[in-house]
Amino acid sequence: MKVVKKDWDYYKKKHIESEIASANRWLQWIEGNIDSPIERIAFMHLIFLSNEFAPFEIDVKRQVEIGNYRVDFLVHHWDSDTWIVVECDGHDFHEKTKEQAAYDKERDRYFTVNGYIVLRYTGSQICSNPMDMYEDVGKIILERRRKTRESGGEENGPTT
Repeated sequence: MKVVKKDWDYYKKKHIESEIASANRWLQWIEGNIDSPIERIAFMHLIFLSNEFAPFEIDVKRQVEIGNYRVDFLVHHWDSDTWIVVECDGHDFHEKTKEQAAYDKERDRYFTVNGYIVLRYTGSQICSNPMDMYEDVGKIILERRRKTRESGGEENGPTT
């Protein structure tokens, strides 16, 4: 029986190949399940954020119904009971007319009154610097987490 000695470079190469295959499967899933290119970019950054905060338990869901509305993304931080609605506003569907702008403002008021934090980003903002969204959501969660721990209690989440 011949013994094959495998060195570090062999295992490193196999690990890299496995990681690349996993990333490709993930990207294919995103392309197959999220139609909007700006929502794909936003989703990837929100998932990256949730992985960075894993010990703090962040959940990211897409296309969630809240009341009579559907939001692009809902981010929930379990420790502080923080709920953040993230909306990706493509030019074709947002603020192109007065009616669209009024509808978006009505939605935002509904979410705010019911305990959600609303963040809106244009397609241009998401494409040019998606890390702004990542940082905004992260800052909100860290601040709410800090306040929750200082108060020794729970923040009040949404009422819907």
